[in-house]
Amino acid sequence: FYHGMAFSASTWRDTGTLTFLASLGYDAAAVSLPGHGNTKTNAAFPSDKGPPSSDAAIAFLNNAVRSLKFSSEPVLVVASYSGEWLWPNLLLQSRALGEGGYTNPPIRALVMVAPSYKPSELKRFGVWVKTTPTLVVYGDQDRRYQQGAHKELIEAFGEAFVELYVMQDAHHAAYMDNPSGFNRKLDGFLAKLPAPELDRNGLF
Repeated sequence: FYHGMAFSASTWRDTGTLTFLASLGYDAAAVSLPGHGNTKTNAAFPSDKGPPSSDAAIAFLNNAVRSLKFSSEPVLVVASYSGEWLWPNLLLQSRALGEGGYTNPPIRALVMVAPSYKPSELKRFGVWVKTTPTLVVYGDQDRRYQQGAHKELIEAFGEAFVELYVMQDAHHAAYMDNPSGFNRKLDGFLAKLPAPELDRNGLF
């Protein structure tokens, strides 16, 4: 799990999400992005504000997944600002698979809660992204998504593979307004993934 700008890894503990998923047999973990929680900035990850460089975003995900030693390819959950840490990884994986290559670690499925993005970023993704099971979540009180931002995500990720969940009476950090509703929806999405893609392991 990645978090929003004003939060840290502990957010997902506070919402009960990690405990809830663990009770269902999932190996779930949350990490703090550089400059948040216990994760310090350094030469490789120099800033806690604004979008990271592509190299920093790719290295951070690779380092985190390898250190967590998941037994299967991860489902990645991003919220708000942390979407900026996702896009370079998707572009890398899309290019590698399109060229017959392999990127480590590949992302099996995506859960995105009102992620930050630029439309130009979404247009760079290849066919691989349009076959990745994806859950897009946003609150009905989130102004940007009220104006149709979710439609650009659906177009980029392929309508057939995107599930949309609008949380009622919820704002930008929708999972904070209704943690139990978010957790139930997340479980429902994960339960529908084919067994080879998620062996009840590797939620990140």
